Amino acid sequence: MAYIHQITNFDIHNDFGEGPTVSMFVNYCSFRCLNCWNSDTWDRKPELYMDNEDVVKLISTGLDSLSDMGMHKNLSILGGDPIVDDNIDDTIAIIKKIKTLHPDVRIAIWTGYDVDSWIKNPDQHVKRYLIMQLVDWIIDGPYVEKLKTKHQMFGSFNQRVINTNTWLESQNTMKSLRPDYIETSVYSIHTNKTYQISDLISEYTPTKSYLSYLLGMIKPHLKDL
Repeated sequence: MAYIHQITNFDIHNDFGEGPTVSMFVNYCSFRCLNCWNSDTWDRKPELYMDNEDVVKLISTGLDSLSDMGMHKNLSILGGDPIVDDNIDDTIAIIKKIKTLHPDVRIAIWTGYDVDSWIKNPDQHVKRYLIMQLVDWIIDGPYVEKLKTKHQMFGSFNQRVINTNTWLESQNTMKSLRPDYIETSVYSIHTNKTYQISDLISEYTPTKSYLSYLLGMIKPHLKDL
């Protein structure tokens, strides 16, 4: 049973670059970013409680309407935050049902989580990995006021639009490159600790990539800071 703040059947403000979309705004968010544009979705509101089947029907009607107008079936899932612990089970259930009824639907989901943190703590993010396999794009990261931007799909430069298929393929490649067949530990004289090489790959490779991406995004705007 989900808590739904709003469902919009024809949304051109929260699309993901693929045309008009049906948008589902989930109620409740634990991130509570400073100057969030949608802070009225933060607190849990019992009156917004809806049966998942009713939610699916509303979304399905909107997707059919887009199709009838000759447009692609697009679904944006925002909040609040759809994949915090309080919301993720219902979000998964709704997505699975929608994909059964509309196999050609394209889905983007917005979250305050940094996807790279899922690699470092995979046991804590099993359900969020499942989300990665169910949707086409994830826009990740908390909103940071000092990095504010006017980008259509995200609010601050630290946030990213992640193609989930590409991301999952890159993670599989990283795993295949891990030298598990040889001695996999190294000793650091700086920290006086021994580290597993596979752990270092998981911990640092995404971070380097992320910093490079962030620098590339910010560089053109340095003169405006």
